[in-house]
Amino acid sequence: MTEPGARDWWLVFEPVHAVVYFDDGCRDSMADIGMRGFWMGYFAGRAAPLGPIGPDVVAAMFFTFHPDMVRRALPDAWRLAGPVEGLWHGCTCLREYRGGGHVAALTASGLDGAEALVLFAASEGLPPGLLRPARGWSEGEWAAAGDRLRTRGLVDAAGISPEGARLRHSVGAMTDHQAGPPLAALDDGQRRELLDAVGPVTAAVHASGVIPYPNPMGLPAPMGR
Repeated sequence: MTEPGARDWWLVFEPVHAVVYFDDGCRDSMADIGMRGFWMGYFAGRAAPLGPIGPDVVAAMFFTFHPDMVRRALPDAWRLAGPVEGLWHGCTCLREYRGGGHVAALTASGLDGAEALVLFAASEGLPPGLLRPARGWSEGEWAAAGDRLRTRGLVDAAGISPEGARLRHSVGAMTDHQAGPPLAALDDGQRRELLDAVGPVTAAVHASGVIPYPNPMGLPAPMGR
Protein backbone atom coordinates (compact mmCIF):
# COMPACT_ATOMS: atom_id res chain seq x y z
CA MET A 1 0.00 0.00 0.00
CA THR A 2 1.32 3.44 -0.95
CA GLU A 3 2.02 5.69 2.05
CA PRO A 4 -0.42 8.64 2.08
CA GLY A 5 1.09 11.99 1.13
CA ALA A 6 0.33 15.38 2.64
CA ARG A 7 -2.63 15.99 0.31
CA ASP A 8 -4.04 12.52 1.04
CA TRP A 9 -3.99 13.32 4.75
CA TRP A 10 -5.73 16.63 4.08
CA LEU A 11 -8.55 14.74 2.35
CA VAL A 12 -8.91 12.63 5.52
CA PHE A 13 -9.03 15.34 8.18
CA GLU A 14 -10.63 18.20 6.21
CA PRO A 15 -14.15 16.65 6.06
CA VAL A 16 -14.11 16.04 9.84
CA HIS A 17 -13.43 19.74 10.34
CA ALA A 18 -15.87 20.84 7.60
CA VAL A 19 -18.94 19.08 8.98
CA VAL A 20 -19.61 21.94 11.42
CA TYR A 21 -20.23 24.32 8.53
CA PHE A 22 -22.90 22.22 6.85
CA ASP A 23 -24.65 20.16 9.55
CA ASP A 24 -27.87 21.68 10.86
CA GLY A 25 -27.26 20.34 14.36
CA CYS A 26 -23.87 22.02 14.59
CA ARG A 27 -25.23 25.32 13.36
CA ASP A 28 -28.14 25.08 15.81
CA SER A 29 -25.70 24.47 18.67
CA MET A 30 -23.81 27.62 17.74
CA ALA A 31 -27.05 29.58 17.70
CA ASP A 32 -28.12 28.13 21.05
CA ILE A 33 -25.10 29.65 22.80
CA GLY A 34 -25.73 33.05 21.23
CA MET A 35 -23.63 33.07 18.06
CA ARG A 36 -25.28 35.58 15.74
CA GLY A 37 -25.70 34.07 12.28
CA PHE A 38 -23.61 31.51 10.47
CA TRP A 39 -20.42 33.53 10.13
CA MET A 40 -19.84 34.24 13.82
CA GLY A 41 -19.89 30.51 14.49
CA TYR A 42 -17.71 29.88 11.45
CA PHE A 43 -14.93 32.24 12.49
CA ALA A 44 -15.08 31.19 16.15
CA GLY A 45 -14.94 27.51 15.29
CA ARG A 46 -12.24 27.75 12.69
CA ALA A 47 -10.07 30.06 14.79
CA ALA A 48 -10.43 27.89 17.91
CA PRO A 49 -6.93 26.30 17.64
CA LEU A 50 -5.42 29.78 17.74
CA GLY A 51 -7.02 30.71 21.06
CA PRO A 52 -9.19 33.80 21.69
CA ILE A 53 -7.34 36.08 19.28
CA GLY A 54 -8.52 39.21 17.53
CA PRO A 55 -9.86 39.75 14.01
CA ASP A 56 -6.74 41.19 12.35
CA VAL A 57 -4.65 38.04 12.85
CA VAL A 58 -7.56 35.83 11.79
CA ALA A 59 -8.17 37.88 8.64
CA ALA A 60 -4.49 37.61 7.73
CA MET A 61 -4.36 33.86 8.32
CA PHE A 62 -7.67 33.02 6.62
CA PHE A 63 -6.51 35.25 3.73
CA THR A 64 -9.39 35.06 1.25
CA PHE A 65 -12.01 36.68 3.51
CA HIS A 66 -12.79 40.38 3.44
CA PRO A 67 -11.47 41.76 6.79
CA ASP A 68 -14.80 43.39 7.59
CA MET A 69 -16.47 39.96 7.68
CA VAL A 70 -14.05 38.81 10.37
CA ARG A 71 -14.46 41.97 12.46
CA ARG A 72 -18.22 41.42 12.63
CA ALA A 73 -17.60 38.08 14.39
CA LEU A 74 -14.43 38.46 16.45
CA PRO A 75 -13.60 39.08 19.24
CA ASP A 76 -17.29 39.18 20.26
CA ALA A 77 -17.63 35.41 19.80
CA TRP A 78 -15.18 34.71 22.62
CA ARG A 79 -17.63 36.19 25.13
CA LEU A 80 -20.02 33.36 24.24
CA ALA A 81 -17.73 30.35 24.00
CA GLY A 82 -14.04 29.59 24.42
CA PRO A 83 -11.95 27.48 21.98
CA VAL A 84 -13.04 23.78 21.78
CA GLU A 85 -11.17 20.47 22.26
CA GLY A 86 -11.26 16.86 21.00
CA LEU A 87 -11.00 15.11 17.62
CA TRP A 88 -12.50 18.03 15.73
CA HIS A 89 -10.01 20.39 17.37
CA GLY A 90 -7.11 18.14 16.34
CA CYS A 91 -8.30 17.96 12.73
CA THR A 92 -8.76 21.73 12.74
CA CYS A 93 -5.21 22.24 14.01
CA LEU A 94 -3.84 20.11 11.17
CA ARG A 95 -5.90 21.82 8.48
CA GLU A 96 -4.97 25.28 9.75
CA TYR A 97 -1.30 24.28 9.81
CA ARG A 98 -1.71 23.31 6.18
CA GLY A 99 -3.66 26.50 5.56
CA GLY A 100 -0.79 28.61 6.88
CA GLY A 101 1.56 27.00 4.39
CA HIS A 102 -0.99 27.55 1.64
CA VAL A 103 -1.25 31.26 2.45
CA ALA A 104 2.54 31.49 2.42
CA ALA A 105 2.62 29.82 -1.01
CA LEU A 106 -0.05 32.13 -2.39
CA THR A 107 1.69 35.20 -1.02
CA ALA A 108 5.05 34.08 -2.43
CA SER A 109 3.33 33.72 -5.80
CA GLY A 110 2.20 37.33 -5.68
CA LEU A 111 -1.51 36.64 -5.19
CA ASP A 112 -3.80 38.46 -2.81
CA GLY A 113 -6.93 36.92 -1.28
CA ALA A 114 -9.38 37.96 -3.99
CA GLU A 115 -7.00 36.97 -6.78
CA ALA A 116 -6.48 33.55 -5.24
CA LEU A 117 -10.24 32.96 -5.25
CA VAL A 118 -10.72 34.15 -8.83
CA LEU A 119 -7.87 31.95 -10.03
CA PHE A 120 -9.27 28.95 -8.16
CA ALA A 121 -12.75 29.52 -9.59
CA ALA A 122 -11.31 29.76 -13.11
CA SER A 123 -9.29 26.60 -12.71
CA GLU A 124 -12.23 24.57 -11.37
CA GLY A 125 -14.89 26.07 -13.63
CA LEU A 126 -16.85 27.35 -10.61
CA PRO A 127 -19.37 30.21 -10.86
CA PRO A 128 -18.35 33.41 -9.05
CA GLY A 129 -21.59 33.22 -7.08
CA LEU A 130 -20.31 30.20 -5.17
CA LEU A 131 -17.18 31.86 -3.79
CA ARG A 132 -17.45 35.65 -3.98
CA PRO A 133 -20.38 36.24 -1.55
CA ALA A 134 -19.04 33.60 0.86
CA ARG A 135 -15.81 35.58 1.24
CA GLY A 136 -17.35 39.05 1.38
CA TRP A 137 -15.91 40.53 -1.83
CA SER A 138 -18.01 42.93 -3.89
CA GLU A 139 -18.64 42.40 -7.60
CA GLY A 140 -16.32 45.31 -8.35
CA GLU A 141 -13.51 43.89 -6.21
CA TRP A 142 -13.95 40.48 -7.85
CA ALA A 143 -13.82 42.00 -11.33
CA ALA A 144 -10.73 44.05 -10.45
CA ALA A 145 -8.98 40.91 -9.21
CA GLY A 146 -9.78 39.21 -12.50
CA ASP A 147 -8.32 42.17 -14.39
CA ARG A 148 -5.09 41.89 -12.41
CA LEU A 149 -4.85 38.18 -13.19
CA ARG A 150 -5.41 38.86 -16.89
CA THR A 151 -2.64 41.47 -16.84
CA ARG A 152 -0.29 38.77 -15.47
CA GLY A 153 -1.45 36.30 -18.12
CA LEU A 154 -2.90 33.90 -15.53
CA VAL A 155 -6.46 33.88 -16.89
CA ASP A 156 -7.92 34.57 -20.31
CA ALA A 157 -11.29 34.52 -22.03
CA ALA A 158 -11.42 30.71 -21.82
CA GLY A 159 -10.64 30.56 -18.08
CA ILE A 160 -7.32 29.72 -16.48
CA SER A 161 -4.34 30.04 -18.86
CA PRO A 162 -1.46 27.55 -19.12
CA GLU A 163 0.66 29.97 -17.07
CA GLY A 164 -2.08 30.18 -14.47
CA ALA A 165 -2.31 26.38 -14.33
CA ARG A 166 1.45 26.16 -13.78
CA LEU A 167 1.19 28.68 -10.96
CA ARG A 168 -1.63 26.72 -9.31
CA HIS A 169 0.41 23.51 -9.56
CA SER A 170 3.40 25.28 -8.00
CA VAL A 171 1.27 26.63 -5.15
CA GLY A 172 -0.19 23.18 -4.53
CA ALA A 173 3.23 21.50 -4.49
CA MET A 174 4.60 24.10 -2.07
CA THR A 175 1.53 23.72 0.15
CA ASP A 176 1.93 19.93 0.29
CA HIS A 177 5.63 20.26 1.06
CA GLN A 178 5.03 22.65 3.95
CA ALA A 179 2.18 20.51 5.32
CA GLY A 180 4.44 17.49 5.73
CA PRO A 181 6.39 18.04 9.00
CA PRO A 182 3.61 17.18 11.51
CA LEU A 183 3.00 13.85 9.78
CA ALA A 184 6.69 13.19 9.21
CA ALA A 185 7.17 13.39 12.99
CA LEU A 186 5.12 10.18 13.35
CA ASP A 187 6.49 6.72 12.67
CA ASP A 188 4.72 4.29 10.32
CA GLY A 189 2.76 2.66 13.12
CA GLN A 190 1.56 5.98 14.50
CA ARG A 191 0.45 7.18 11.08
CA ARG A 192 -1.47 3.94 10.54
CA GLU A 193 -3.09 4.31 13.98
CA LEU A 194 -4.09 7.89 13.15
CA LEU A 195 -5.55 6.87 9.80
CA ASP A 196 -7.48 3.99 11.39
CA ALA A 197 -8.90 6.38 13.98
CA VAL A 198 -9.88 9.28 11.73
CA GLY A 199 -10.65 7.42 8.49
CA PRO A 200 -13.99 5.94 9.63
CA VAL A 201 -15.14 9.36 10.86
CA THR A 202 -14.27 10.87 7.47
CA ALA A 203 -16.14 8.06 5.70
CA ALA A 204 -19.19 8.65 7.90
CA VAL A 205 -19.16 12.37 7.08
CA HIS A 206 -19.07 11.62 3.37
CA ALA A 207 -21.79 8.98 3.70
CA SER A 208 -24.06 11.44 5.52
CA GLY A 209 -24.15 13.71 2.47
CA VAL A 210 -23.94 16.77 4.72
CA ILE A 211 -21.09 18.37 2.69
CA PRO A 212 -22.22 19.60 -0.75
CA TYR A 213 -20.04 19.35 -3.85
CA PRO A 214 -18.92 21.76 -5.14
CA ASN A 215 -18.60 23.87 -1.99
CA PRO A 216 -17.09 27.27 -1.09
CA MET A 217 -14.23 25.54 0.77
CA GLY A 218 -12.82 23.99 -2.39
CA LEU A 219 -12.97 20.52 -0.82
CA PRO A 220 -13.14 17.98 -3.66
CA ALA A 221 -15.70 15.19 -3.70
CA PRO A 222 -14.39 11.80 -2.60
CA MET A 223 -13.47 9.39 -5.35
CA GLY A 224 -16.50 7.56 -6.67
CA ARG A 225 -18.92 10.44 -6.12
